[in-house]
Amino acid sequence: MSLDFVIAYNKSDAGTAYPDLSLEDEDHESLSSEMAKDNRTMLNRISDYYADATFQGSDLIALNSELASANESITAIDQLAKLVETALHQNKNIYVFAD
Repeated sequence: MSLDFVIAYNKSDAGTAYPDLSLEDEDHESLSSEMAKDNRTMLNRISDYYADATFQGSDLIALNSELASANESITAIDQLAKLVETALHQNKNIYVFAD
């Protein structure tokens, strides 16, 4: 089971696309220390491993800021940061699906 991240223009497209990033349970657990910090409202959207989430427009900019100030030694942080940069560059959204 994984938490799947898809870059897409809309949720309909995202639902049929192959994930751009999949975080396994242990990767998600490694993020928990960052999610526990104050002012991590965007990162906290993925705190529930079994819930879907959406990041659009200004949400992506805020998430990018949170990731920039997070512990870079956590592999999942680096992976998410690259994914967010790609979505921003493509002017698309990120949809997160609990698999």
